Amino acid sequence: LNTGPHLERADITAFESSRGQFDFIAANLTAAYNSTIYAEPGSAAKVSLVTRQFLYLRTEEAFLVHDRVDTTNPAYVPKFLLHTLSKPRSATESLLVGSGPDDGILESRDHRFTSSHGRGVLTQIVLLPSEARTLKIGGPSFNGYVEADGDQSNGFNGVNLQPETPAKPGESKQVGLWRAEVGPTTAGDRHRFLNVLLPRLATDSRDLPHVENVEAGPDADAVRVGGTVVVFARRAEPLATIVLQGSNIEQCLVADARRSGAYRIDGRTVTASPEGVLVIAWPSGARSLKIEAADPGAAKESVQP
Repeated sequence: LNTGPHLERADITAFESSRGQFDFIAANLTAAYNSTIYAEPGSAAKVSLVTRQFLYLRTEEAFLVHDRVDTTNPAYVPKFLLHTLSKPRSATESLLVGSGPDDGILESRDHRFTSSHGRGVLTQIVLLPSEARTLKIGGPSFNGYVEADGDQSNGFNGVNLQPETPAKPGESKQVGLWRAEVGPTTAGDRHRFLNVLLPRLATDSRDLPHVENVEAGPDADAVRVGGTVVVFARRAEPLATIVLQGSNIEQCLVADARRSGAYRIDGRTVTASPEGVLVIAWPSGARSLKIEAADPGAAKESVQP
């Protein structure tokens, strides 16, 4: 498989499905970009790490997308893109370029967006970056807009790749007519993205689950969705110690535990799965939870190739 000329763009680093609870997949996508692993001839390496962790919580009917992007230059601005068939709606927005709110490039500092089409409604909640800027790009003159020079710092001077025959909504398969581009507002060479996507039928009158960031220490990103707290590692390596605060929580799911690793919780020992997923029932009445590797000196794993 790995002999002779071949193109290798990604590695699946973890996969686990628990019936009735969750589905989880993680991938290292670094080689899919001009990177320190491989850059196309004549192109500069722009990233040294790109990973994506995708978790679906079945009870909460929520998709969590956690991305790590390390760039080779603090001036490079990575973005999380979400393509939709209708314009993402939010509480506030301002028109930057274009003819109006339904055809152009708009900016929003909101963290909650809603898109609808046909019988479906999708709510996007942006948790990371904590200070995010989201561009809504779409409409007849902008649905195929790209930056010709790849740099928005010098203004929106790109081109629309479908200027004459823009796609129209229909019942068949369609390309996205709009997209939301979530990006950081501060420069840096290490960025983390965490988005929660809540798909629903338009006729579904149930309240959406409560979603909020949870403090988990300097090494982890954590989010509460309904009664579940999910923890991701900020670095592409397993977590050794996690301290969480909260109440009325049902369970905690650690996506970056040590594979088959033992952890101490409230005087007892629990073991992560071979894929590095640790699921813990939240102790009744507890307002905090400390999760600590039973062998802190164990060698660290890494998802980097």
